[in-house]
Amino acid sequence: MEKSHENVEAFGWAARDTSGVLSPFNF
Repeated sequence: MEKSHENVEAFGWAARDTSGVLSPFNF
């Protein structure tokens, strides 16, 4: 469950910062 929570957080962060800062994080 901890991993799932981490993934959700990372996903939300990437979705918020779609200015190109998270280029390697292409969800």
